[in-house]
Amino acid sequence: MKFKRISAVILSMAITASMIPAFVSADESENVPETTTGTVESAQSKEKETEKPADKKPSASSETVPEETKESKQAETSESKETEPSESEKSETSETKPEKTVPSEAKPEETVPSQTAKRKSVSGYSGSFGKSLGWSFEDSTGVLTVSGTGAMPSYDNQYNTPWKDYRDSITEVVIESGVTSVGSFAFNACSNLKTVTLPDGLKMIGNYAFANSRNLESINIPEGVTTIEFSAFEYCTGLKSISLPGSLTEIDSFVFMYCSGLETVTIAKGPKAIGWSSFTSCTSLKSITIPDSVTSIGWAAFSQCTSLKEVIIPGSVQEINVQAFSECTNLTDVTIGHGVNTIDVEAFQNCTSLVSIKIPASVEKIKNNAFENCSSLKDLTISKDLYKKSGGAFPGCDALKESGIRYLILASNPMTLKGKTAKVKYKKVKKKNQVLSVAKVIKFTKKGTGTLTYKKTSGNSKILVNSRTGAVTVKKKLKKGTYRVYIKVMAQGSETVKSSGWKKVSFKIKVK
Repeated sequence: MKFKRISAVILSMAITASMIPAFVSADESENVPETTTGTVESAQSKEKETEKPADKKPSASSETVPEETKESKQAETSESKETEPSESEKSETSETKPEKTVPSEAKPEETVPSQTAKRKSVSGYSGSFGKSLGWSFEDSTGVLTVSGTGAMPSYDNQYNTPWKDYRDSITEVVIESGVTSVGSFAFNACSNLKTVTLPDGLKMIGNYAFANSRNLESINIPEGVTTIEFSAFEYCTGLKSISLPGSLTEIDSFVFMYCSGLETVTIAKGPKAIGWSSFTSCTSLKSITIPDSVTSIGWAAFSQCTSLKEVIIPGSVQEINVQAFSECTNLTDVTIGHGVNTIDVEAFQNCTSLVSIKIPASVEKIKNNAFENCSSLKDLTISKDLYKKSGGAFPGCDALKESGIRYLILASNPMTLKGKTAKVKYKKVKKKNQVLSVAKVIKFTKKGTGTLTYKKTSGNSKILVNSRTGAVTVKKKLKKGTYRVYIKVMAQGSETVKSSGWKKVSFKIKVK
């Protein structure tokens, strides 16, 4: 009996010992989620690191371990949102979400000041640009103000300006005193811009500065502005009147092209040239008086001004260029001043309402098709010689008959002159330019009738001749020697006296 009892005890102990690994394995699998949640103390996290390899051991329960691992990861994520992360979790977070992302978020704050320094105020926006300029836009009034000192920068297009985001909301632009220029494209295509105020002291308006601002109605160009660059007001269709100051050196090409609402233009004495297509297709323009400072009217300058009825061209203009007044279908009254020398190709082409015109005696050339298809032209006053030379200038003028042509009876305009020798001291010309009056270099025995015009044809490049006065400028540092200069002179005549034609003459300049 005792032997049987001992055997039974030994057997039960053996069975119990064989079951212990299974229970330990079950206990270990139950403890896995507790060690991966991060909610235990740092000592337990160390135990977790030693236990992880045991999870990877293959066993009878290996099929269920991955499912428990997934559940533990989900539990870790949910618990990390609800509980304060431990030190171990913070280190894991720093590895999965590096601090490199912070500078990328701060980049816009670094670039904004260099671009526009844009700041939000109580009711608008403001910023700085250029070297010492600032701008502000009040969205409650639509007024954009530019202040500071110096020239505004120019832009490649309207999308690069500091106020590009508010272009369609701008109704008024005020440029304050101290600003010396309006940059290119600065206010191009401001669709609701109506008024612009420019300061005294402004010198320049850049190309396309206000172009395509089709609702612009009013702008003042102050005295002192010397340059308005090409296309500055192109397609400003709402602009009705403009006054241009005498400080302008010229009216550049395309400046007011397609300003279809422009009715009146006032040009003060000062500009020397009216550029190509500067007023092309200003279809509401009714009259224009060109000041006697202008010497050149450019190609198509007033072409397609279909409401233009009257134009006065002063004698200071030497040439009326190609298509200058072509397609002006309502033009009835043209005054060409004595002094105009050339009427170029198609200058008055298709001016179908032009009834009469007087060509002054100063005109020496009328080029082909200058008056082509002026179908209403009946009365023409012109010199007989010029008309014979200009047979190709009047095609399609079906109403013009021989009876309607009045030939100018002009007296001759003799002029005789000879050159002289003028002396210049080297000591003086070494320090600065020396100016000699025309009487020092030319002697007129017969001066001729009308204004004299001078042209240098050859000679040293440091000796200049003024085309209006004939004065001679000897440039600084011209070396010692004797220099011969060739020029030609013409007396323009008058309405009853023909031009003298060009007379050639030479004179000498001695520098010693």
